[in-house]
Amino acid sequence: MEVFHHTFFAMGTRLNVVIPRLTNANGLLLADEIEKVVKSEENRLSCFMVDSDVSFINSNAIIKPVSVTDEMSEVLNLSQKFNTETSGAFDPALYFYTQATRDESYIDEQGSLGWKDVLWNPLEKQLFIKNPRTGLDYGGFGKGWALEKILKLLKKHKVDSAFISFGESSISVIGEHPLGKSWPLSITHPQSGALLELELNGQSVSVSGLKRSENNDNLKSHVIRSVDFTSIKDHNIVVVSTDSPMISEVLSTAITSANELQIKTIKMNFPKAKIYQCRQDMLEFERIN
Repeated sequence: MEVFHHTFFAMGTRLNVVIPRLTNANGLLLADEIEKVVKSEENRLSCFMVDSDVSFINSNAIIKPVSVTDEMSEVLNLSQKFNTETSGAFDPALYFYTQATRDESYIDEQGSLGWKDVLWNPLEKQLFIKNPRTGLDYGGFGKGWALEKILKLLKKHKVDSAFISFGESSISVIGEHPLGKSWPLSITHPQSGALLELELNGQSVSVSGLKRSENNDNLKSHVIRSVDFTSIKDHNIVVVSTDSPMISEVLSTAITSANELQIKTIKMNFPKAKIYQCRQDMLEFERIN
């Protein structure tokens, strides 16, 4: 049985696509379409690319309201929705802390940072940022959003079995494993060694927690708490499985930084999500919903 496997670099990490029962020639054509989709979304959501939609917003919306495209409008509508449904734990407007600086001594005393300083008008499709220390950063959303587009593309091409991984932290599968069973996925806590084994059939999984630094000497945070703008330093791994890669990524990031009240709200608003967590001192992952 032929199995097509393609890897390329996008959104700051590796994207791996495995599609059984697909010839290499047809696979390369499909891989080219996938790359175009991902590059398009990166051009939209990256806060590192100076000519992206998000960079344009961050540079101009603090001066006057800016109009956005239909696609960006959809992203902003989802931002509002997920921010509300997680009681603010998901906050895509913490650019100042996630990218511009990690100096936690410079915390805004008024707490006036983040999505609450973004004035989004969905009817006019216009956005204004009322605080110059606020900006959009879709690091906890972009890969899931792109995976949604990839899944839609693959299903359009009648792909009935596939495994897609964004840096091993955002994973989606279509259908069954080619041997007729679920796709197996193993997640290990890097400190405790605790193992979580999942069987996937049409689901998506997102993993959030501390990441290795570039020199691999220590762990660094990529998640900021929206309640006090401090970075996560706990060696806590959160795994979320849902039918949507976007929802899985949003929830795994949100739960990593959430307080007890926010977690309670998330559980109530996303009852079908399977949520697991593991701290450094735990010997196994626990299901928390």
